[in-house]
Amino acid sequence: MNFGRHWWFLIYLVVLGLGSVLSFYIYQQSQSMRDEILRLSNEDITHLHRIADLKQAVTAREPILYRYYTDTDRHSYQSSYNRNTKQINDGIDWLTDTFPDNTGLGELQNEHAALQKLAEKLDQVLTADTVDWDEARRILGDVAAVSRSLNNRLERFVRAVERQVVERGEYVSRATQEMFYSVVAVSVVFFILALFFGHYAYQHLSDARARRLLALFPERNPNPVFQIDTHGKVLFANPAAYNMQSVIFPDTRNLEALLPPNIEENISALRSRHAPLMRFEYQVATYIFFCTLQYLEDFDTCHVYLQDITARRTAEDRNEFLAYHDPLTGLANRRQLEKDVSGMLQQTAPGNRIAVAIANIDRFSMVSESLGHLAGDELITAVASRLEHCFSQMVSDNPIRIYRLEGDHFVILAKDAEDSFSDELSEQLQRASRDPVIIDNRTLSLSMSVGLAYFPEHGKDIFQLLKNAESAMRRISNQGGNGVCVYQSEMNADALLRLELSHDLRQAAEQNELLIYYQPKINLINGNLIGAEALVRWQHPQHGMISPAEFIPLAEETGSIGRIGEWILRAACARNRQWQTEGYPPQSIAVNLSARQFNRELPKQVAQILRDTGLEAKYLELEITEGIAMSVDSSIDIMRQLRELGVKLAIDDFGTGFSSLTYLKQFPIQTLKIDQSFVKQLEHSLSDRAIVRSIIELGHHLELDIVAEGVETVEQKQMLEEYRCDTMQGYLFSRPVPADEYEKFLITPSPGSSNKRKTT
Repeated sequence: MNFGRHWWFLIYLVVLGLGSVLSFYIYQQSQSMRDEILRLSNEDITHLHRIADLKQAVTAREPILYRYYTDTDRHSYQSSYNRNTKQINDGIDWLTDTFPDNTGLGELQNEHAALQKLAEKLDQVLTADTVDWDEARRILGDVAAVSRSLNNRLERFVRAVERQVVERGEYVSRATQEMFYSVVAVSVVFFILALFFGHYAYQHLSDARARRLLALFPERNPNPVFQIDTHGKVLFANPAAYNMQSVIFPDTRNLEALLPPNIEENISALRSRHAPLMRFEYQVATYIFFCTLQYLEDFDTCHVYLQDITARRTAEDRNEFLAYHDPLTGLANRRQLEKDVSGMLQQTAPGNRIAVAIANIDRFSMVSESLGHLAGDELITAVASRLEHCFSQMVSDNPIRIYRLEGDHFVILAKDAEDSFSDELSEQLQRASRDPVIIDNRTLSLSMSVGLAYFPEHGKDIFQLLKNAESAMRRISNQGGNGVCVYQSEMNADALLRLELSHDLRQAAEQNELLIYYQPKINLINGNLIGAEALVRWQHPQHGMISPAEFIPLAEETGSIGRIGEWILRAACARNRQWQTEGYPPQSIAVNLSARQFNRELPKQVAQILRDTGLEAKYLELEITEGIAMSVDSSIDIMRQLRELGVKLAIDDFGTGFSSLTYLKQFPIQTLKIDQSFVKQLEHSLSDRAIVRSIIELGHHLELDIVAEGVETVEQKQMLEEYRCDTMQGYLFSRPVPADEYEKFLITPSPGSSNKRKTT
């Protein structure tokens, strides 16, 4: 009995020892499993973060290129692009190191290389001398496609990581069950009774620890994770889910509000199809979520993984909007116009017409150059708003659509246009420009030049219609603007001529084709010559003498007016100095300034020209219009710097612009020039007489010299003498003449003078 007791006791000790050894082994294995699960959980979360960062960098690439396309600011673009490229390259390098065997890495790298090539190609297009906007938009379309493909491939990596997590969870579950049954079997053999319960308790604790470690994945996941039953009731939610719920619904703790509204239907569909996963998008409040729904059949529960894609969807929607709309005005752009017209052409019945009108803001360049680009943008926005308002009031079966092309160009599109459309268009444009626009505390009058072309007689597609409408717009703009012109076939020849002249004008000064003519200015008191106004002419080798009224607007459009203006100023100063060197009496030569010349660099430029030519500053007079003078914030400072040099200043065409007496009093000027439009009707218009008399009296009170332009008749001269005008110029005395003919005025009595001595 004692032997048996000892034997069993020995067996008990052996079993206990073996059980202890087994328990220690199980403990060691559990610790290893815990460490492995913890490592894998942290690694998976890091992977999700890194992939999310890479997706965000890829998504950011497209807006960077669109901003570059919109503002062409290459410096800002390169800075943003280089930072973005580094983020993407770092992300792809990390993917290569982390998933070296993934078959999608090569395609991902190829698409990233393609995206970089598209960016380089876009940069080449936008930095070219002539920007091909159609090519730029095509490249942006390719960029969007490649970006979407890149994001889709990255999404596959996310799904791969999630699948790994699920597979590891299932693996741990299976391993835990196998360990449990193994331990139970061994416990039955070795521990019989007592050790069986002890080992079971220990195994239970080990299982709980393993599940706790596995639970670290959802707890540390930055995206909401739920466990729900088949009716949509939340059984578990991670901290990210609670954070998201508090952001969207701060006044409630209802986690079910984050779930899809038809979650039960989705679960039923998933169970009926026996599919492991279901993916879809849905919206909660203003947030958009990408949902992965997983049904665990063995537990009869579901896991829900949410990803907030609101920012991505917003960016995609914004990019879609910018692709078809102007970011400044919100109007549809050229791309949308081409799309709309293409649809109209397919739907237009025979005999019906489509009207395409291009509207251009008159003198817009003066506003932009004088007040700055922000003021120009403000004017464009105001005009866009007025056009939308006016044309929305028109009663029509087919609403009129407004587009912005570029700069100050707008397009007005009308379907089934009648012959009376041009009159209706003119009426609405008059309404839109009737009231002045107030920008930067300045009141600006508004008018527009509009060219109109009809389908099918003036063009079979949008490109030909736009081309012909622009030719008509140029015609009315060259005639002074503020009107509507319907396209005529001969306008294409005019447009080609303008293109040719624009090109030739760039080399006109270097080819010695520009000539300076001089129109004498006569003192009304004694009839003496007191100086001249320098006027430019263009002797074109094929087209002969071209008036400044034709080529000066071209110079302003092409940007060559600054170079031409400097050439005129230098040539006039050099000629005046040459006359003085040859012994002719000293005199003052007046030179007109363009809006582009009147800037902060003008005083330095004038000083340099005076030094180069050797002309004393008192023999140079600069003429500016009152509109230019009042449009530049620093105009008074610029004028004062010129006066400090000794240069005389004159306000040209006085009475046709802003006519602000407050500014006139502040301007450091010496001369007012009465516009010839008032002098022309002096004999027949009482109002013009009153205006001229008032200007002369005003100028004399301000101690200014008064010059009347465009004097052509003796009667006009006599009336100006009666009004005590100081100086005159016009065809009554002389047309503008070349320098050699003007020299005759320097050595003979002036027209209308009885003085026989050499005039000054």
